[in-house]
Amino acid sequence: MTTARPDSVRVGMVQFAASNDKHMNIEKALWMADEAADQGAQIVAFHEMFMLPWLFAETVTHPDTSDRLDGAVWERFRELAQRRKLVLVCPFHEDAGDGHYYNTTLVIDADGSNAGHYRKHHLPPDNERCHFSLGTDPIRGMDTQYGRIGVYICWDNFVPEGVRALALDGANIVFSPSAATDYPNRYRWEIALRANALTNSLYCVRLNRIEPPCYGQSFIASPNGDYVVPPTKAVETVIVALLDLTMIEKERREWTYLADRRPDQYAVLTQA
Repeated sequence: MTTARPDSVRVGMVQFAASNDKHMNIEKALWMADEAADQGAQIVAFHEMFMLPWLFAETVTHPDTSDRLDGAVWERFRELAQRRKLVLVCPFHEDAGDGHYYNTTLVIDADGSNAGHYRKHHLPPDNERCHFSLGTDPIRGMDTQYGRIGVYICWDNFVPEGVRALALDGANIVFSPSAATDYPNRYRWEIALRANALTNSLYCVRLNRIEPPCYGQSFIASPNGDYVVPPTKAVETVIVALLDLTMIEKERREWTYLADRRPDQYAVLTQA
């Protein structure tokens, strides 16, 4: 059941340079999420594979760096979520336990329970395809104590059908953790996510890694495509932004993209 949309929510963006020490990365993420809560954040999001250095540019696989959805690694995150009443958006390397590994994001609700998870559906044409299986579950939103949200990871965003599915499923905010490395093409991400926000009248939150060759440029796009948070520099920081969720309905009343759809005319979209 879709939760009611609150009038507003404070979103925390945690941006740090991940080291080769997984334990150190976890400690830093927990500390910075706590700092975001001190600044009033209700939802805190991390970048793609935040517990690890980016190990997925080569063909050599790293199954030993993976975790399970129900693994012990999440205990401290659940404790933090419950203690600070935070929703945590946690991208990680998932071992599904059946021989498959996924680029997954776990969403922990403000009571410490699992709100849901999303497995990346679209892998870029690089060595990431050596490491992960494609997600196959239907793309759906997740109910949290601060409203319904969605996740769409990195390269996914260039396939806009997924954000449309999340909008139709009631998501107010779509979180997009990323590990983009091609700085000259940073404009593509800005165009794609701002267009996804604009054409679906919702918020898109991009969290990009900052250690080279990644370059930061995290941002939040509003339901009218404007920046709430403009692209950031590649520095360690916590940014907390107030999102006016009443803007979603206002935009949809005036700019009727969703209401004017004609799904019966789009059969080609579901054909191979």
